[in-house]
Amino acid sequence: MFWSLAVAGLLRAQSRKMLILTASLFIVTLIAGSLFREAIGALPVFALMLIATLPGLWCFAQRRVLLIAVGLFFFVLGAAPQFLSMLSGTLARDPFLTFRVDQSGDLGVPLWAFVLLGSPILATWALILWVQVKRKGNAEIALLVGWFISFVLLSFNGAWGFGQEPYRFWINSVIVFVVVAALTLPVGLIPALRTNIPLRILAALAAVLVGASLWNVGGFREYVGQQGNIDFSSPRFTALAELISAEPLAAGLLTAEPCLDPRDLKVVTAAPVAFYNLGLAWPENKNEIDALIEANNAGVLDVELMRAAGVSYLITDTGCPTQWYPAGNSGVAQFSSVEYSTDQGDQRLELWRINQPVPNN
Repeated sequence: MFWSLAVAGLLRAQSRKMLILTASLFIVTLIAGSLFREAIGALPVFALMLIATLPGLWCFAQRRVLLIAVGLFFFVLGAAPQFLSMLSGTLARDPFLTFRVDQSGDLGVPLWAFVLLGSPILATWALILWVQVKRKGNAEIALLVGWFISFVLLSFNGAWGFGQEPYRFWINSVIVFVVVAALTLPVGLIPALRTNIPLRILAALAAVLVGASLWNVGGFREYVGQQGNIDFSSPRFTALAELISAEPLAAGLLTAEPCLDPRDLKVVTAAPVAFYNLGLAWPENKNEIDALIEANNAGVLDVELMRAAGVSYLITDTGCPTQWYPAGNSGVAQFSSVEYSTDQGDQRLELWRINQPVPNN
């Protein structure tokens, strides 16, 4: 939005000084962001980049100050809570936010992928821009050029210091272009194609690339179909839901034998499980839960690790190859059990209560 309005302002002003100022600020902010990112954080770097749009925004706003002021007021009002929350977390070195920021820079878009995989979008963009330039549609040109500047900046945001999941911005920008194309596709495109051979060649190229890219839709659907579906109505999952809902559970986390996927366990039981997706959650006792997840993945039954992670209940399944039986551990007692049948025969789910040790007085 900012870049499109800035380009619109520059086109309206037709000022070489403003254009040079914008270009100078753009170069300065590119360099400054990379230099000061570690000191000021990702969000201030993003705000720093928007400084380059100020000359164009000023040119755009001169005749509509009230309209722009009202728009910016509501924009700032809506963005402020999230911005202040992230800024506060960054300054306080919140571990989850720090992890996300540090890891995001590794999720960039290679230049070859930007050009090759983005070629249907880029060719279509060039086609529409060409026609709009010929018909002098300044509003449409501003929207197209502003989108393209944002597309490049956000897709390679690791290069100028922002470093926040560039691939997501690449995907989002491609989706946004569908709206941009719908708003800028000129009525006079067909007549222009009849009289302009180079334009006709570009249109044919864009059509071929867009058509070829549609294969990816079928490819994705085929991939999803090959992965199969999780049947949450299976006898095992039905028995698991019955096991958990039979009696009220005390506070604490739930874990299970390795053959029971903790993600499935979360869905079926709706109970707090000693598992999390790194990058989406950050438990308070992360180190203890990490140690427990590692032990569980290795098939090691370690009740003390479970206690340290805050686990109050363990589910075992006689159908699991690990064949856990925690009854010999101190402070562990069977809470309930449910039987179910499979093609391999009858199996049994057992819920074990893990009591925390009582401190000595």
